[in-house]
Amino acid sequence: MNLDAWKILMADLTPDGIDCHSYSPALGNGSTVEFETSLLLYSLVRRFQPNIICDTGTHYGVATACMALGLRDNWLDYKPRGFICTVDSGDYPQNEPLWEKLGVREFVRKTVSDSLVAPVPNDIDMLFLDSDHETSHIIAEWNHFAPSLNRKRALVLNHDTRLDPRSGDAMREILAARLSPILEYRLVSHVPLRNMRGLDLLFLSNEEY
Repeated sequence: MNLDAWKILMADLTPDGIDCHSYSPALGNGSTVEFETSLLLYSLVRRFQPNIICDTGTHYGVATACMALGLRDNWLDYKPRGFICTVDSGDYPQNEPLWEKLGVREFVRKTVSDSLVAPVPNDIDMLFLDSDHETSHIIAEWNHFAPSLNRKRALVLNHDTRLDPRSGDAMREILAARLSPILEYRLVSHVPLRNMRGLDLLFLSNEEY
């Protein structure tokens, strides 16, 4: 774990009133992912060891940076070199200098585009949805990215499901409708975390145990 990078990220954290901590104003403050969730994202990358990650809602690039730190540490542990495709309709000048400072720029492929029309790589192992929280938009993002999910196993995360109930509604509708490609997986496991700002985890697998 790159402790120097985490020291940079953890500078000037502040409690934000809903059981978690916000980053400094220079990193987006309460408009970016909360510290605890970004640490979880890093841990999931280290544990799940994805090769290809897609992230919608780049903003200041903090969530992207934390997942990229996980990819970097996996690579240093002699795992395959992965990358993260991050998409946002806005081009925020703060994110690329942050990735450079943390030493993860080479693991990030940045796209400035509406997430619903952005190019999608094949065999996505991990998908983090965190752009527009309108229910219909999240479902549209799912329909855009899900056909390219890894058919062996994939991890899908939807952020802000407590902060904005529309995000939670979207995941429930996706599950209730059994939208493709969920039907193509043998195992579908949904974990709704309703503390902090909320995070839904959807694990999809065709692996044999």
